[in-house]
Amino acid sequence: MISFAFRRALAALPMLVGVSFVSFLLLHLLPGDPARAILGQRATEENVRQFRAHEGLDDPLLAQYGRFLSRMAKGDLGRSHRTNRPVAEEIGERLPATIELAVAAMLLAGVVGISLGTLAAIRPRGLMDFVCLALALVGVSMPIFWLGFLAQKTFAGGLGLLPFGARLDVAAWPTFEAVTGFYLIDAAFVYRNLELTWDVLRHLALPAAVLATVPMALIARMTRANMIEALGKDYIRTARAKGIPRGRVIVGHAIPNALIPIVTAIGAQFGYLLGGAVLTETIFGWPGIGVYVIDSINVLDAQPLQAAVMLVGAFFIVINLVTDLSYAAIDPRLRGGAGSIAMEPGAGWRECALWIAASLPWVGLVAAAVWRRSGREAPWSEATTGVLWWGALVAVAVEIVVVAGIGIRNGLWGNPFAGQRRPVGLIRSAFSPLIEFGRFVV
Repeated sequence: MISFAFRRALAALPMLVGVSFVSFLLLHLLPGDPARAILGQRATEENVRQFRAHEGLDDPLLAQYGRFLSRMAKGDLGRSHRTNRPVAEEIGERLPATIELAVAAMLLAGVVGISLGTLAAIRPRGLMDFVCLALALVGVSMPIFWLGFLAQKTFAGGLGLLPFGARLDVAAWPTFEAVTGFYLIDAAFVYRNLELTWDVLRHLALPAAVLATVPMALIARMTRANMIEALGKDYIRTARAKGIPRGRVIVGHAIPNALIPIVTAIGAQFGYLLGGAVLTETIFGWPGIGVYVIDSINVLDAQPLQAAVMLVGAFFIVINLVTDLSYAAIDPRLRGGAGSIAMEPGAGWRECALWIAASLPWVGLVAAAVWRRSGREAPWSEATTGVLWWGALVAVAVEIVVVAGIGIRNGLWGNPFAGQRRPVGLIRSAFSPLIEFGRFVV
């Protein structure tokens, strides 16, 4: 178990490096000159030149990326050009609000989604099944911004049951000061005030319910499908034949065996909630990372955007790692040891190295596009630039053809010429050299 966790953590390092590279490129993806975009069009040429020299924007991209990684390793996320404050300090003030909202939404989505999916699977094509499918369809198809405005108008405006937004009624609690940043924890365990805790819950309920609609629908549909499959297994029929109560069979046998794909979906959706709460926070005036990102986009403040992308990417990686480790708590066969299923990562170092090599042409194309967009001249000749550009294009084309050939060879996309085997044979013959090369690589 410890060895598996260590290897999974090592396997996450390349993903973290990739996320850091994407977040680093955000500064250079700004339209035109990044310095001019940050300082504004009214800035003088002298100010732009001094800013570029101070930020090191005239240095090569690799040198800038190295400094970016060095700052990240030290916990230095830069300074916001909008507020002239450290980005780490501003994110530290807003991150607890986003985590509190995402955790509340995920708990609501998990409890309600698993309950609805289980009830729908117990009696397929019954009333509860149709209600669950209808709710899932509405939850997936309803836009968050429209659902948020509708919830505000109904529950806050029309019925007056819940407040419109914010995290707390400041007029009712003017002396409240957050200690941990999580208002619910502060109200319940620091201040130990029941009325304050209830006020925090009332402010949290509506945005959490709106944010939970999409993951709730997906979890309910996945739970229903996996529970129907689990309830049809032989061990379920054997347990019922032994006279075990129906509720115990469902809770003790069916749900644990159907839970692994559901846990995977919950982990993925929780990562999406942390990164996708922008609309919900904006609608309800929730002072979290989403509003901070929107404010930074409005003024082209790149360093907060870089930090936010890195933060969300790190959250995704950590949540995926925790999800993988949670499988062992659900399924005893995955805990290692004699006679059990070995817990090993799905890809070894050879496969990872091949994937990294295959990604290099794509990274080269992105870097070349970013450099050309910045308007700066390349440090080498035009002929070298042309050779590198066309070399990356040819490598990408070869990779696409190889993948297509492997797919046709293995039947991943079916037979596009049903009943006509000759065209398929011709296509496979044409792709045979690339197919063999792909089979050797894979």
